[in-house]
Amino acid sequence: MPTTALALNAVAASGSALAGHLDGPTRLRLVEWLRAGRPRNPRAVWPTQFVLAADDLATHRRLLDELRGEVHEPAVLVAVALAACSAPTTVLTAMAPELRAVVEAIPRRPGALPTEKQRIRAGLEARLAGSDAGARSWITEQVVSGPSPGVAGTVAKAIVEAHPDGLPPPLTTWTGTLLVTKHADAAERLARALRDASALEVDSLPALTRTVLDRLTAAAEGRDDGGLPRTLLHLLVVIDEARPLGAHATEEVHG
Repeated sequence: MPTTALALNAVAASGSALAGHLDGPTRLRLVEWLRAGRPRNPRAVWPTQFVLAADDLATHRRLLDELRGEVHEPAVLVAVALAACSAPTTVLTAMAPELRAVVEAIPRRPGALPTEKQRIRAGLEARLAGSDAGARSWITEQVVSGPSPGVAGTVAKAIVEAHPDGLPPPLTTWTGTLLVTKHADAAERLARALRDASALEVDSLPALTRTVLDRLTAAAEGRDDGGLPRTLLHLLVVIDEARPLGAHATEEVHG
């Protein structure tokens, strides 16, 4: 068993690689092997155990029970939340309420960004958005109804990062509804994600077209000099290629 902080940090740094290459029984033995290192370096050991638990739901639940049975400094909770929220989607779906509670229990840390908790929560909800109505509701509240452009942008960024290969078509319809946000950075990130999606759901295109046209008008009236108007126009080109906009929509764009 590694006992020095340096050794434990080295194991922690290799956690993701080990989780991807070791078989299940070996990973779980390593989880147990690391248990004795918790008191020496909890910030390294706890999150690494969650990473190594991978798709083993029972181990995730046991680790979470053990975590909640002790008092930890905020940095440990942040590290655990980030690690646990990177678990396979099947684990996230099963443990969503518990993980949300862990995130919400993180106290404000001196020197931490005010949006730290929202950033972590956004990463969780963005990965769940495709199958969890509660996740979509939380995201909509932050992006569309929330007063903070920083939080809205953080959440929009999390949606993009949760789908490195592009938004799946079933998620594009809901993502399109978020474009009504008044926050330009969030709207631009989402419009770019829709523009770059492998496909858009054809049945949603009339509603998406209307939303994009309205958001383009709002951007123009707000004299938005950023990249949002250009990105919205590019998205309209993609929509037109999938389903012609029609004369009226074309007139709106050029009017």
